[in-house]
Formats: sequence, structure tokens, C-alpha cells
Amino acid sequence: MTRIAVYDRYWSTYGGGEQFAGGIASVLSERYDVDLLGPQPVDVARQRERLGLELDRCGMRLIDTERDVTRASADYDLLINTTFLSNAACHARRGLYVVHFPGALANPKTLRLDATRRRLTQTRKVNGAVFREGFLPERADMVGRLTDGVGLLELCGPAGTPVELTVRADRWPDCARPRVQVRTPAGVIFDEEIALGASATARFDLDGSLPMVIWISSPSHPPESMGLPWHLRRVGVAVTGLRLGSERAALTGGRIATRLLPPDRLGFLETYQKLVSNAVFTQGWVDRLWQQKSDVLYPPVRRFVPAAGVEKEPIILSLGRFFGSEGGHSKKQLEMVEAFRQLQQSGRSQEWTLHLVGGCSPEYREYAMAVKRAAVGLNVKVHLNAPGSLVQDLLGRASIYWHATGYGEDVTTHPDRFEHFGISVVEAMSAGAVPVVLNQAGPAEIVRAGIDGEHFVDLAGLATLTANLIANPARRQTMSAAATHRAEYFGFDAFAPRLFELVEGLLA
Repeated sequence: MTRIAVYDRYWSTYGGGEQFAGGIASVLSERYDVDLLGPQPVDVARQRERLGLELDRCGMRLIDTERDVTRASADYDLLINTTFLSNAACHARRGLYVVHFPGALANPKTLRLDATRRRLTQTRKVNGAVFREGFLPERADMVGRLTDGVGLLELCGPAGTPVELTVRADRWPDCARPRVQVRTPAGVIFDEEIALGASATARFDLDGSLPMVIWISSPSHPPESMGLPWHLRRVGVAVTGLRLGSERAALTGGRIATRLLPPDRLGFLETYQKLVSNAVFTQGWVDRLWQQKSDVLYPPVRRFVPAAGVEKEPIILSLGRFFGSEGGHSKKQLEMVEAFRQLQQSGRSQEWTLHLVGGCSPEYREYAMAVKRAAVGLNVKVHLNAPGSLVQDLLGRASIYWHATGYGEDVTTHPDRFEHFGISVVEAMSAGAVPVVLNQAGPAEIVRAGIDGEHFVDLAGLATLTANLIANPARRQTMSAAATHRAEYFGFDAFAPRLFELVEGLLA
């Protein structure tokens, strides 16, 4: 039987990327032998509860690093790599690479400097270290470099050079003594439990290989539970000290490489027969940033059907995490409150209420409080870290859905701050809410202006378009039915034949 591997490094974050990856695996498992690849076991029951995915037919294979993925892929007829910014090469008979959004190109001058450093390191055997993969971006409020659960570190220097590698466990939510393992290709060199807030040091000698590869493994957790922003995906222990011989290596700058997918590391894409983007918006940036051609495969979105007897009410709904633009593609709740203020002051909103629902990590609590303060005196309800039951209830009762991600941003300089697809928009449409979305990026592809929703350009337009929908219930009802029908285009029933056609073409 044909064997297929679906690789996602972040199965346990239950985000949009994981819904895409799980949807692929669930559909393909109907015809093929499918394994889920990742650094931690997949909780099938929770995937069903959180994302509505059926993964019972899939097997599971644990891998630690991108290199492990490459090696494991040789055992399969097809590798489908769905991991955001993965650089794992494909050794399967065929390969499919899913792009959620391409990483920005690095500065050419910086690349030349790094190339010079690597050359000096290898020819002169100068002590050096490179944080190669599995390390999160540097943070001013954290000491050292956080891993995402499995960090790959490369060390260079003469054989016998003593190394001291110090790791620390901070902000651990539910594990007082995480187990940390440091290993090389030759075997495990450190394996201990570390108390919360404590440090431990692994001591060993360089073996003379250029570079010597080190893996640092530990449990990992969702960032929200550790007071860190959501876009970090998973958070493990931190490397807080690194000494090679008599030289203490800097954990920032210097010889430490932190960029993801600069041009000189895109060669792995040549090992895949097909690239697919999650939207036309993403496809354009793949062409522009990576100079790669890709097809479009929209993610599958589960349908939300209101419970029997539930009627639409004068509710405007918006779903999304609370954080400002510094945290990534902000959902712009502050701006939506201002638009609702204009709507309410116009006297045309009557009994309508705006519900803003989303998670909020401690780091962005001040942003959420600013949203609450801005909403004082308005018919606005802010629901932080609301349970899924409330989301389901509001989806069933909401008549209009707002989506403003990217508003006020420059799409040419910060395309990452826009919604690349927009799963929540499709979910709301499937429940019969009429969407009013920004006229940019993924939501503008999903929503057909004047047919199954509206596109706005500025906040005044958002208020005016919504007021027109409120004032015309018959038109709103017609667009609601059209929105429900449009959502079917992005549902599992439509996704399955597209995916099978793509995969069968690759395997033929």
C-alpha cells in the first residue's frame, strides 16, 4: 500500500496550520497508509475536540529535527511537509511542500558576512557556534535562547576543546522538573531533570567534526501558558550559557545565525516535486520572496451549523487573539471598537452589540485592557480566553462578522501582518454570518463583495457597510444564504477531491 508521511512540528498547538495538516492526513488516510510525523505524540482525541479532525486511521512516528524528517522520508512514497518555514529536504519518492507564508529574504550584506564567518570557522578551526534550528527569536525579556522543544546547535573547533552548555527551565506551567537531554550523533551526553527556575550544565569535548551537531531536547508547552506571545508556537528550555574552551560564545549576534530560510538555504525546495500555497495572496509572495512557483490549495474548514431553533440576533462577531502589531498579524480589535463607535453614534446600530472573542496571553494583557477601556459606554462585549461553547453559541447567533487584520498596515513592507487565508471567516460564513472584511489578502479572496459579504477600505467604510446591512434585513438574509453556500467551497467535501487529484498526479 502507498505510504504517505505528513510532517507538522506543531501538532499540539491546534492552530490553523494544524487544521490544514490534519485535514490533509484525515482525507488521505481514507485511501492510503498515512503516518503523522512530529516531535511529540499527537493527541487524537483532542484533535477531534479542538479541530474536528478524525486521525484515528493514522499512524505516528516521532522525529526530533529537520534532518530526522529528511532521513525518515526515505521510507515513504510521498512526504507532505506542512510545517511553517521548515527546511527539511525530501528523500521520499515524491514530495509536496505546503507554504503558509514564505519567510522574508535576509539582507545580502549580512549573508556575505555570515558566509565569511563560516569559511573562517572551517578553515582556521576558530571556535564558533551556530543556533541552526529549533530556537525561537531573541527576546529582550528572556535570558538566553529559548528552544521550541528540540534545538539543533552546531559547534566548531579543534578536537578536545572543552564545552560547557548551560540550560535553564523558566516559566514552566505544569511540569516542576522538566527532563532535558543533550545528545550528539554518538549518543546521549546529558540527561537530567531540572527544577523550575534552576540551571544545569552539560560538559563534554568537541570531537573535531566540522561542525559537531548537538541536539537539546525537552518537553515544550504552548506559549500562552508561559506568558509568551502565541506566534512562538511551542516553548521549551532556554540555553543561557555556552563556553568553548576559554571563550564564552555570545548568545546573540556574532557567530550566532538566527534567520529562517535565507536565499542560500532554499536549495531543499528542489527536492520537492510540488509546492502549494494556502491562498493566492501567499502564492504571490512565494513567487516574490522565494522566486518559486506554487499551486493554490485552500485549507479545509469545518462547517458550523447552528443548533436547532437558534435564530440570528443583532450581533456582530469577531474572533481572534488579542495582541498589537508588534506580536504579528494583529486582529485590530482597537480599530474595530472605533468603527463600532462610529456606527453607534450614527444612530443606525439600534440594539446591535459587538462581541470580540479571543485568547490573550499575559504579555498582551495591556492591549486587551486598552480594548476594554476603549469600549466603555459602547454596546461592546470583550470575551478573553472564552470557552469553545461560547464561541459556538455566538457563531450560531451572530448576523454579521467583522475581520480587520491588516488594517492600517503596508502590504508591500509587512505582508506578514495580513491574514494569509482566514479560517475564522469561512467558519462564520458557514454559520450564516455575513462577513465584512478588509479588501486585502486572504479574506478578500474568500468573500465576494456584494454577493456573500462586503469589503471595506477604512473604518468609516466598515461602519457604513455594516449600517446598510442592518437597515436592510432582506438583503442581509439573502447574503447570509450566499455566505453559507460560499463556505462549502472551502469545506472538507470540496477539499477532498482537490487533494486526491493533486496527490494522485504526484504519485502517478
